[in-house]
Amino acid sequence: LKSLDLLVSLNSAVSQTLEEIAHAVFKSWFIDFDPVKAKMAGEKPVGMDDAMAASFPDSIQDSALGPIPSGWKLQSLSEIGEFRNGLAMQKFPVVDDGSVLPVIKIAQLRAGSTAGADLASGLIDPKFVISDGDILFSWSGTLEIEHWAGGPGALNQHLFKVLGKTVPDWFIYSSSRSHLPEFRKIASGKATTMGHIQRAHLDEAKVAVPPAALLEAVGGFLSALVAKKVALLVENRTLTEIRDALL
Repeated sequence: LKSLDLLVSLNSAVSQTLEEIAHAVFKSWFIDFDPVKAKMAGEKPVGMDDAMAASFPDSIQDSALGPIPSGWKLQSLSEIGEFRNGLAMQKFPVVDDGSVLPVIKIAQLRAGSTAGADLASGLIDPKFVISDGDILFSWSGTLEIEHWAGGPGALNQHLFKVLGKTVPDWFIYSSSRSHLPEFRKIASGKATTMGHIQRAHLDEAKVAVPPAALLEAVGGFLSALVAKKVALLVENRTLTEIRDALL
């Protein structure tokens, strides 16, 4: 039991480190534009091979939010991603066929687990079924964005399932995460109701979006970090189930 607990703890620490690495790399490459600045200075970008470095431009252009790399577009989060709102799952009670799903609410997202969750019919539209690796964004109450690793579930209201529409999932995740402090500030200002953001705020949140060829050139590295992070969290779920069964 002690060994299982230790492995869960180690997996959690490594997963958190992978998240921090991915965020730091994303900020350097796609917010601070460090590779572009390096090439403008006649230097080789740090932390990437020649093929990846070649995909970044060596000049900047003006935009509504200030200088961005040449050839990149300024787009909103709602343009590059789909933010699929959940359903009021109390309208989908369990039926007699035995097909059920735990309801994923804000509490389950924060815990990363379906323990103690309400149940809903498993016959809901598959668009609202959650799987490991899906991106969930709580837009009301406690604003969080996370990769889900708690197993199958039903997407409740007040949660978005976020998908890349014109960009890879790793890009929409990190872009949304970079705007999270701003969204939390907006939500905290709604003193007369439960803090939340609206779709208009997703329209207003702008991101510098590279060409598809650049996203493909660097995507293997960043998507691998995400995949490893999710795999460790899923393994933790299995280890916890084994520990609890032994207890």
